[in-house]
Amino acid sequence: MELGRTVFTRIAQPQCGLCHALEDAGTTGTIGAKLEELRPDANRVAEAVRKGLGAMPAYAGKLTQEQIEAVAFYVSRAAAAN
Repeated sequence: MELGRTVFTRIAQPQCGLCHALEDAGTTGTIGAKLEELRPDANRVAEAVRKGLGAMPAYAGKLTQEQIEAVAFYVSRAAAAN
């Protein structure tokens, strides 16, 4: 969870929280989905992170596979917890 949270809040550029609201991460972005409302599973998050979705850029080649899997796991768990 810690690596995923770090990718979400600091490593990914642009940072995920600039666009996405996620209470656990303390982010309030309004451009992208409110993740607690969407409650995506890890596979859906990983696919969106790799390929991009709508205005969201693709992070394939910018993040490692480990980082993508970690942020996908983190988002799916943190969003479902609320």
